[in-house]
Amino acid sequence: MNLQSYWPTKENIFDCIKTEAEELYDHTLLAVHEPMHLKKYDEKGTKDNATENDLLKHFLKIERPIPIVASAGMGKSHLIRWLHAKLSVNKTVIDEKWQIVRLPKNASLRQTLNKLLDGLEGEVFDQARKRIDQVGSALNEQQVADLFVTFISHRVKDIGLETAKHLKILNERPDNYAELRQIMSMSDLLPTLITDVLFKSQLLSGESCVYSIATRWIKGASDEEINNTEYELTLNDFETMLESIEIDNLALPARKAIKLLRLDSDKEQKIKAVAMLNEAIGKATQTAFQQLFQFNNGNFQDLFKEIRRHLKSLGRTLVILVEDLAAISAIEDVLIDCLLEERQEDLCVLRSVLAVTTGYHGYMRRQATIRSRALFEWHIEQDSDNQENIPKRIVDFCSRYINAARYGQKSLEKKVNLNNQNDVLPVWECDLSKTESEQLNAFGTSSVGIPLFPYNQEAINTLTKWYCIDQDKNIVFNPRDVINGILLNLLRDNREDYLDKTFPQNLSIKESVTTLNSEIQNLGLVSPRRAQVLSTIWGNGLNLKSVQESLNGNVALAFSLEDFAQKLSSDTKIHIPDTPEGPTSPVKEILPPRQTKDDGIQDEIQRWFNGEQPISYSSANKIRIQLFDMIKDFQLPEWSGFENISVFANTNNKNVYESIFKQGQRYLINLPLAGNNPPGCVYDFFTEDDLKDTERSIFLQRSALAILRYNLFNNKEETKDWNYPEGYDDFIYYTQFSQLWAPKAIEFMLKEIRGKYLVDSLAKHILLINGLGIKIESNLQNILLKKSIHIQDTLKPAINEKYQEFREKLLYQWDETQQVWMSLIQISNVAFDNDIFNFAHKKAKKLNQELLTSPQKKLKNEAIQELKPNIELINNYLHDCVNKEEFIRLLDEIKTIYKSILDMGLYPNSFVSRETLNKDINELIKNCKWNDVQNSIKLLSVLDESKQLEILSSLDGSVIKSVCKVLKNWQQFNSNVLSKIEKINDTTSTQQVDKINKEINESFISIEAVLEEFSEHVIEVVL
Repeated sequence: MNLQSYWPTKENIFDCIKTEAEELYDHTLLAVHEPMHLKKYDEKGTKDNATENDLLKHFLKIERPIPIVASAGMGKSHLIRWLHAKLSVNKTVIDEKWQIVRLPKNASLRQTLNKLLDGLEGEVFDQARKRIDQVGSALNEQQVADLFVTFISHRVKDIGLETAKHLKILNERPDNYAELRQIMSMSDLLPTLITDVLFKSQLLSGESCVYSIATRWIKGASDEEINNTEYELTLNDFETMLESIEIDNLALPARKAIKLLRLDSDKEQKIKAVAMLNEAIGKATQTAFQQLFQFNNGNFQDLFKEIRRHLKSLGRTLVILVEDLAAISAIEDVLIDCLLEERQEDLCVLRSVLAVTTGYHGYMRRQATIRSRALFEWHIEQDSDNQENIPKRIVDFCSRYINAARYGQKSLEKKVNLNNQNDVLPVWECDLSKTESEQLNAFGTSSVGIPLFPYNQEAINTLTKWYCIDQDKNIVFNPRDVINGILLNLLRDNREDYLDKTFPQNLSIKESVTTLNSEIQNLGLVSPRRAQVLSTIWGNGLNLKSVQESLNGNVALAFSLEDFAQKLSSDTKIHIPDTPEGPTSPVKEILPPRQTKDDGIQDEIQRWFNGEQPISYSSANKIRIQLFDMIKDFQLPEWSGFENISVFANTNNKNVYESIFKQGQRYLINLPLAGNNPPGCVYDFFTEDDLKDTERSIFLQRSALAILRYNLFNNKEETKDWNYPEGYDDFIYYTQFSQLWAPKAIEFMLKEIRGKYLVDSLAKHILLINGLGIKIESNLQNILLKKSIHIQDTLKPAINEKYQEFREKLLYQWDETQQVWMSLIQISNVAFDNDIFNFAHKKAKKLNQELLTSPQKKLKNEAIQELKPNIELINNYLHDCVNKEEFIRLLDEIKTIYKSILDMGLYPNSFVSRETLNKDINELIKNCKWNDVQNSIKLLSVLDESKQLEILSSLDGSVIKSVCKVLKNWQQFNSNVLSKIEKINDTTSTQQVDKINKEINESFISIEAVLEEFSEHVIEVVL
């Protein structure tokens, strides 16, 4: 082996360096994984810092379902994937052959059940599989959908019965009595509409959500189908159903239901009906599961026990890892029951993890039980970092990926298995000669000892400043940008250049240093460009002297820049980067109490909650301020899919939180029974219904007291703490309330911000793609995720200055537009939430937006007008040419005419030399792109704007200019020769003129014959 072995192969790069963590193999995931920081909460709500290894240790000790809670897109699935990968290479797990079942969030019910039975042998399991297959094959989608409609109707009736039962047990009429009566009325009438033959046909149509759910049950669904299919009834769907039928053709009970519920005229009533139907659909799936999936005359719980008994007989442990509880809603209740069941002597050990979205009702109903059994509830939280530490982390991050790619996927499987007690992958190495060892060492290592070749620390730092900064020029640890801008940009795209000894010739320089480039240009090197790139990125110097002081000559030798290496020293000291500090979360220290302030707060809170007296304006505003701070201080994890950048705040506010929850000096948080709420409140502290639940009311009252006292005792102090009488108790209640309330407020904020910006910015970005004429031939995301500098590199030379200006206007908006929508769906800076992206993409496609703004249209039209004379020239001379070969023959004939005129002595003295004309023609023939010539002519007739942009982007400006230059010279030559012939006619004898004319005519006849032959060929093709 030699030094080039340290540059990973393309196969290894594709296998081991991916922007999506979910695409990595387990062994690679472990080798490059960056640990997450967690918080764990006990049943009292006390929280502590924790790591994922703490979670793993806890998992290996406890036989209860462990909940992992985070808002949508915050990384639940990734953490489950990491647990699965860790378990897969754990020695105990391997030796004892644990049965690990990971239920992906996009799995169908059928796939989920089959995964639970995977690898199990025995008649009971064969029968279960057979039953699953029977449901999947004996029943078709239409039958299952029909069954769903029946259960939906029953569930709608149940909603009314439950509401009536609730009213019956109340001692007095509640404030929302009218609303409850309306629910009862709707639940009584709606089933008659659902079961009507005509309306039911709409529910069972191939486009309905009911049919889609049934299809997914029976056949499963691909990722693309799941992303593009609605599994809930929407208002638009419901309205379409009503509009698609003649109401008079419905049965009398159905017509009566529509009239009494005002479903033909009242939008609010339609919205309520849709909400009730969606609630019923969720319950109906569970009922259908119980009815359809009976195993050996038993239910799911019986089958689950059989699985545990079988594994017990084999001495094995069962592991259930649920990526998202909401994704298996049809079996969530029965599965939770199974996971909570006490282990009996005949059942195997059962360990499980449930990843749930914050506030998901299916979990919240059973949260207290699950958390108390599991001892802790684990939350994914955002870690913090600073500008000094981030570059160190990026160097180590890159080195781990490079090290993994040097091994390759097959070797990683062996290495990670051999080192399953430690995630640290050994440093890859091979035997090198003394010279190559010196060259490798010149590149330095990361803080964990991994050789950085083909980077050095300066190269990574330079690329970091180019590709990993925000709009304020702060360095951001965004693994996606690191992988794309630093790793793939160099490793994947330049390996062939390195092997050909031309690297780094083609590596882009984002910030050129004029002084440095000029000094290197004067060195007389074979390839000054390569030395300039090397000095700018690897040397990071402002001038040649600084490069010579920082860049080791062996780096230049490693890249075959021998002459430049002579200008550098091989004794330059190589710096090893400092070890980065791990991100930490602050822990509030609880100090001994100090003297209290008696201000009657408790009495005021109590009177407020008892409805005796509204809370004072001053206290209400203090609570709003503290609630706002609670939202602002809540640590948004990297997995939240949101980056708080200034674009989301309006001009009057400092940040995104204020843009949603503040208006001027008013905090838009509603306090029930306050009597002094500001207009335009957008979010509730709590609702009046919460006060009807005694336990909930007591908790809220105590939390309000904690919030108000904390604000009081810390209002004018620089250091915020809980060091006051009863401060410890306040801290507990404040923390518990914050963990319940703040995430939901954040979810509301994200929904509002995404509603304002996500779809519009994504649609705008797609318009920029169309405006640049870029064809979306495969994956749209691949284009959207590129930086403008990379997009610019793929574009052909502009056809004129106006079109270049047009391009620059669009490219100028590219990165900012990308940052807007990316920051709304980004997950841990590594990837983005694909579900949200696909939803937004569907919405964006429906927007009816102008392709170009007025200034952009003007530039585009000016570019075409400026180009039009040249296109007309091309059309006049070349419209009869049907292919490249005929075009080249025409050019050869022109060269022949030039020679004939020169031989006759008629070549104009003041005209361009024949050698220059022939050189231009030969250059055009060599670089001829006939498609560009044909496409340019189309611009004369094409009126469609998108087609014009596609043609403009496809044209190579240098080719069009070359064609026009040759044709203009030919046009001017004809004019000059004709005037000379006329002059000769006046001064030459008839015999001489006839001779000259004969020779000229023979040449022109020859070229006319060629054109006539072209025309005949065109006619033949047409006929």
